[in-house]
Amino acid sequence: ANNEIYWANYSSNEIRVGNLDGTGASTLFTDPGGSAPSGVAIDPTAGKIYWTNQFSDQVRVGNLNGSGTASTLFGRDATVPTVERNPIGVAINPAAGKIYWTDLGSGQVRVGNLDGTGASTLFGDESSPGGLAIDPGANEIYWGNFDAGLIRTGNLDGTGTASTLFSGEFNSLFPALLRKPLSSEAPTISGGAKVGRELTCSQGSWAPDLLGGFLFRAPASFAYQWVKDGSNIATGATFTPTEVGDYTCTVTAKNLAGEASRTSAVKKVKVK
Repeated sequence: ANNEIYWANYSSNEIRVGNLDGTGASTLFTDPGGSAPSGVAIDPTAGKIYWTNQFSDQVRVGNLNGSGTASTLFGRDATVPTVERNPIGVAINPAAGKIYWTDLGSGQVRVGNLDGTGASTLFGDESSPGGLAIDPGANEIYWGNFDAGLIRTGNLDGTGTASTLFSGEFNSLFPALLRKPLSSEAPTISGGAKVGRELTCSQGSWAPDLLGGFLFRAPASFAYQWVKDGSNIATGATFTPTEVGDYTCTVTAKNLAGEASRTSAVKKVKVK
């Protein structure tokens, strides 16, 4: 929405930002030499940016506009110190107040609270996990195992046993998820309930992208289908009925992963 791109510069120990047209590059934060920042996640609503420092073993946070001073959420210098080993990659779920990261050195997939408390391990004994993506609605977390060349998944709450989705992926890092649209509220029909008066079908509500979790599912386009008494009759967001009957509209949302449909409640159309 802001036409900006954010990244970590591993060599210069900087968290950087620029415009999507390739202009305006600047540094938001500079960490001490040898920190080796790798991977960022942003929360535009809260105005925060998160990253890991691989060599100084830290999970860090700062203001998205670069103001103020960055702080350590997890690591030896955190308010509640933790032991991290080569953390790489973060994902956040602001609604749940959670942050997730992978410790490449200890082979752990980790979770904690966004206030820097409650660090724990979801999955251990992984082969150099590096980078992750989450789907809270499906209770799933995904990561790459750098040394083993695997793409792995497990339950987001850490229950059960992790499994391998793909093998033979040399030095895999930083997965991202693209799912088909997910309806959160059915479309509605508004307008006159009599013959000759225009009806309008809303899009309904659809789950947005979870930017900080690297989950992308927002619709790219919508299609509309009007139905009268069980038969398809027209397309488009608006329709003017010429006959009495029971009308519904079905909205189909599409993106590159596929499509999903949701149908409105019945609208009864009567004579003038």
